[in-house]
Amino acid sequence: MSRKVTIGRCRIPEFLNARGWSQQDLVDRTGISKGTISAYCTEYRTRMHLLNAVLIADALGVEPRDLYEWVYVKAE
Repeated sequence: MSRKVTIGRCRIPEFLNARGWSQQDLVDRTGISKGTISAYCTEYRTRMHLLNAVLIADALGVEPRDLYEWVYVKAE
């Protein structure tokens, strides 16, 4: 039996809230543009470039895969 995985909700806002950070704090720590961070946080952009994922995860002290919820579906 195989499983299929899809991207769920972005967890960046959750991590920011837990640290008491704003999106601007993350911008300052990563050098990623405010518009890009905002797009991830509002789920306007659901796909994240790997380099951005690593920069954001490092700043938040998490692993890149932690930045999203992952939905596993049983493949038929």
